[in-house]
Amino acid sequence: MPYGREPSGPGFAYPAEDRFALDPLQIGTPLSSKKPGTRGTRVTAAEAYSAAAFADCYSRMNVLVELAPKMERSDWLTLLGEWWSGCENVEFHQGMLKALLGTRGPIAEMMSAEERERWDALSDELRCYRVCGKKYVSGPSWSLDAGVARQFPKVNPFVAEEPLLLTGSVRKETVLAVKLDRGAPELISFSVRPLSVHELRP
Repeated sequence: MPYGREPSGPGFAYPAEDRFALDPLQIGTPLSSKKPGTRGTRVTAAEAYSAAAFADCYSRMNVLVELAPKMERSDWLTLLGEWWSGCENVEFHQGMLKALLGTRGPIAEMMSAEERERWDALSDELRCYRVCGKKYVSGPSWSLDAGVARQFPKVNPFVAEEPLLLTGSVRKETVLAVKLDRGAPELISFSVRPLSVHELRP
């Protein structure tokens, strides 16, 4: 989603290093021995869907990343696309997601027929927007509509206390997928070039 949640709570602290330089497999369920493309116990598409459905929105992306080496790639991409908008904390996993997905689009399996049509209709160069906290500026989900992005702090109780509105530019060929699950186009890309940052005032 084009918005980042600030984790908090007793004892919470960000690591001193840039979080996005860390191996994302070290975050959440221990997966440090697994790398993209390794093989383990095979999982059917139906079993994987059940696993994703059973997870909550904060742990679901971790489950999806774990499933990647256990499924046929096309089935996994379809599953990821179906559940993408039902995941929070995507930023924690973006290093592994980038390794698994690459940086060139489109990834047709991640999109519905309507979403593929929307991808086809994109301009070659796009302006995009993202609302997040200071620690989430490099997330992979962006909105095509600044107005939609601005509204997010009013409806999400977990948004950062001092949200930022980021404006970026991205080429169509680096947009992996378009998602329409939230009622407004959402772009998935690891290649957005930042143009400006503005603090959102209450």
